[in-house]
Amino acid sequence: MLLTSSAFGHNDNIPAKYTCEGDNVSPPLNLRDVPRATRSLVLMLDDPDMGGEGFVHWLVYDIVPGSRIREGLVNGTVGVNDFSRPGYVGPCPPLGEIHRYVFRLFALDQRLGIEHHQQWEQVQTLLNGRTLARAELVVLYRRTKQSMIVPDYEGDRSDKFLHWVK
Repeated sequence: MLLTSSAFGHNDNIPAKYTCEGDNVSPPLNLRDVPRATRSLVLMLDDPDMGGEGFVHWLVYDIVPGSRIREGLVNGTVGVNDFSRPGYVGPCPPLGEIHRYVFRLFALDQRLGIEHHQQWEQVQTLLNGRTLARAELVVLYRRTKQSMIVPDYEGDRSDKFLHWVK
């Protein structure tokens, strides 16, 4: 299985549009060679450079299998990221640092069928024995602005949420 994007390549810098310094919208993704037996997909965006177990920026599960994921839109169940919020929060490393961000895609032989707003830890435990294939797409990002804009739950724009990022 192969995961690509029309907006950037593997190990390229992700355009600011898809980060906390831009529109903070999820990027378009292309899926190839998804196994025929796939009944659902799981997609997560992780920052492994945050230390510990990494930091989840985006989690969607029970995605209907297909050949692409449109910019800003995923047909699946939205999980909670490590910002304790549902939905996508784009790359946003500490000011001046370059971090790797890994889009991870899992093809499953069944739907997970769990409630909305689950965290990665709950979803990850359900992948064992159900994963038919997996793919990764790595991007890089270096934040250059002190203040950034992140959508809140209501869809407004606010930079108050990421107060922990210096």
